[in-house]
Amino acid sequence: VDFVFAYSVLEEVSDIGAAVLEIRRLLRPGGRVAVAQFMFDFSSVMQRVMRETFQAAGFTVLDESMGRLMWRVRFRKGGARKSETTIHV
Repeated sequence: VDFVFAYSVLEEVSDIGAAVLEIRRLLRPGGRVAVAQFMFDFSSVMQRVMRETFQAAGFTVLDESMGRLMWRVRFRKGGARKSETTIHV
């Protein structure tokens, strides 16, 4: 898989770390992920958690933007994960 687009979904998953690891497993090396979320049901804490979870799984932040109504971040799958264990959020 070259690209994954997660729109208003990851904050609803019970185990974000497991979901991110599954995205990593599916993506080819260098594959990209875009995460977008409406701001009215998403907090700045969740933004940080999302960013840190992807980075712990070995993703690099390509860019991030926040408008009045939406937050968006794009990641690229890198090499090795920072940890070979389960990612805890």
